[in-house]
Amino acid sequence: MNQTLSPGMTENRAAPAFDPLDMRNYAFTNDKDIKAGAWMDRAKAVGVPLAVLVFLFFHLQWCGRIDLFETQTKVKTVALLYSTMGIFLSSLILWLTEAVPMYLTSFLVVVAVILTGILPMREAFAYMGEPVMILNIGSFICMSTTRAEPGVYLRAN
Repeated sequence: MNQTLSPGMTENRAAPAFDPLDMRNYAFTNDKDIKAGAWMDRAKAVGVPLAVLVFLFFHLQWCGRIDLFETQTKVKTVALLYSTMGIFLSSLILWLTEAVPMYLTSFLVVVAVILTGILPMREAFAYMGEPVMILNIGSFICMSTTRAEPGVYLRAN
């Protein structure tokens, strides 16, 4: 539907309002002080495959025997330690490369912990209500004000 304007009329297109719930606003590449460049594009391209390979490397114990893991006695099975290491390193890779959004990386960790049997679902999601998690969420909300209102962090001095 293409409409033409009458003479003397101007088209008024407002810029889209800042949405604090849109997590794409918080990517490192959106920061004016940080130039992403070609290296960040390459890191994003290899982030997901590398994270999957690292997870499989530990989960399937392709890494070989890790003596520190094998001597632990307070775990259900030693295989869970290898899975935990794989999840940790994979999430670190995804977070650093920003191959997937950060909020999705944190959700993938919870899902992976449940699917690998490290924690049952109720216990895994119960950690979302811990006071430290509420503190983290509050800090993200405070950080979102610096994105929505440029220069607000400069006014604090």
